Amino acid sequence: MTELCNYTIGDFGAPTLGSVEFSVDLSSILEGDLVDIRVGATDASFGSGVRNVTVRYSTNNGQSYTTMRLIQGTDGYFNGALPSFAAGTVVKVQVVVEDIAGNIATANYEYTVGATPLDILGILTSPFTVVVIGIVIAFFVFVMRRRRGAEVRRLFGESTGKGNVNATV
Repeated sequence: MTELCNYTIGDFGAPTLGSVEFSVDLSSILEGDLVDIRVGATDASFGSGVRNVTVRYSTNNGQSYTTMRLIQGTDGYFNGALPSFAAGTVVKVQVVVEDIAGNIATANYEYTVGATPLDILGILTSPFTVVVIGIVIAFFVFVMRRRRGAEVRRLFGESTGKGNVNATV
């Protein structure tokens, strides 16, 4: 059986890893953010050609990695997306370009996922919060009216129910 191989003899040079672009600045990634990644990769004109571009990422300090293959778009760039992670997660990212001859080029990145800022306006306008605030206000008004009523009774005495007011001056 004959196998057909297609490669350039003497391709010992690594492919070129061009620009690596993330959709979010690595210093401002927040929990819940999906991070698109766009990679420019080529091989020399005499090279064997780019076989694939992959992204490896780790959330356990490099003990293990998840690998995903990027898809080449019509613009020639390779595209993919990193999943979202919980706040505080340290994500190590390695971009790997491999040519058909097996030569590789890599670039490493790292970021820490930040916490989503507290949405005060969203909290204050949520239906639950509005109901709770309404209950607190109603309770406050009730207490103030009882207190005012008690002060009035103390000042003017209790009514006997016959139109007479017992008052001490």
